[in-house]
This record gives sequence, C-alpha cells and structure tokens, in this order.
Amino acid sequence: MEKNILVATPIISVSTNFRRQTGNTCYDTAAEEARRSTTIVLINKSGTDISLTVATLEGKWTVNCDPNLVKVIKNGTDTTFASQSDGLNAVDVVGSATYIIGNESPPVSLTITWTNPLVGSVKYNVALSSDKYIVETPLPGNGNDALYHVIVKLSN
Repeated sequence: MEKNILVATPIISVSTNFRRQTGNTCYDTAAEEARRSTTIVLINKSGTDISLTVATLEGKWTVNCDPNLVKVIKNGTDTTFASQSDGLNAVDVVGSATYIIGNESPPVSLTITWTNPLVGSVKYNVALSSDKYIVETPLPGNGNDALYHVIVKLSN
C-alpha cells in the first residue's frame, strides 16, 4: 500500500514582494525599473466621463504610464498610471492627479495624492468636492512598489 507523506518545512520568511507578477504592465515596469514606485488604477463606475485636469510628480512617470496619456476615462473603463523614484539616489515618490467628473457646474473634482517615502508607510489621500460620488479604495497598496485601486461610483 502506497502512503503519501507530507513533509512540512517551517517557513522562516515569506516574500510579500510581488514584482513582475501582477499582469499590470505599468506596475510591473515601475517595480522593475525603480527603487520606489506607486501605481494607481483608477476605475470609473461614476455613470459619466472623468477628465484629467492636472498631474504633478516629484520623481518620474513610468514610460507609457503617464496619466496625461489618457485625458478622458469613459464610464465603465479604467486607466493605470505609475510613478517611480528618479534614479538610484532619489528616494521618495510624491504625486497627485486631479480630475473633473462629468460636466456639471460647478465642476466636481477628484484629487488623488500619494507619497511613497524611503522610510515609513505609503500615504494616500483621495478628495472629492461633492457627495454626489463616492470613492472605494479596496487595495491600499504599501511597500517599495505600491499598487492602489481607486473606484469612483455614483452615490446612492
């Protein structure tokens, strides 16, 4: 009779670094190229278009992952943008992206800010200028290569 034997080896450490394993091209590229990076996935479930007004960064945008490349995020779609430290000696990644939701008057603004410091935790802030919409952030990314999801929805 054949027996199956399970050999258990204690795990001393578990790597939580998922570099190059997400399938998100912007995240994977930023994680590969830089010491520190932050990738934002903005998901539009607002019922209307979301338009970029301005994006700023201390660091550099990952190639082909600059939010300025996608000025309008159609309802039901998403966009990904990624920022990274600028060179081997630069350590912090600090950025913001401001959008207008719909075409209302006065405009409804959405601002996403992030800081990914060499020391300490990644900090995010998402601000809306109206309670007509809500924001969900189910994956508050952390670590050297943070991945952050922002979902914009119409408030019920």
